[in-house]
Amino acid sequence: MSRAFVGREITRPEGLEQRFADYQYNLLFPDLKALSDATEWHEYDALNYEIGALRAHSEIQGYVITEFTDLNWEANGLLDMWRHPKAFGEALSRLQQDDLLILRGDKRNYRAGETVDADVYVRTTATVT
Repeated sequence: MSRAFVGREITRPEGLEQRFADYQYNLLFPDLKALSDATEWHEYDALNYEIGALRAHSEIQGYVITEFTDLNWEANGLLDMWRHPKAFGEALSRLQQDDLLILRGDKRNYRAGETVDADVYVRTTATVT
């Protein structure tokens, strides 16, 4: 499909393989599939953080994920542009469960042996009688 978003040639699907080679992404990813999977898992990390942040507050009773599918120039949908599930589909479904354990550390990355301090939130929809 030959179309560019807002006239920006970089958004055209044609030539993706050549751009992958020209920008030497093969130094980071063995192939386009690996780049695609890494991009999808990066999206999952962001969704995981956002959903956890929302669910950590009991006064927030719901949320909406607004992007259903990807487009040529956007890769933040729940499905790819051909409406296939993304690599993180099963992991994302676990974030939607009634019960969720949320950990929030004071930073994102730690070294082996380093002590981790984290706030712990438990969200459940179960009623206690």
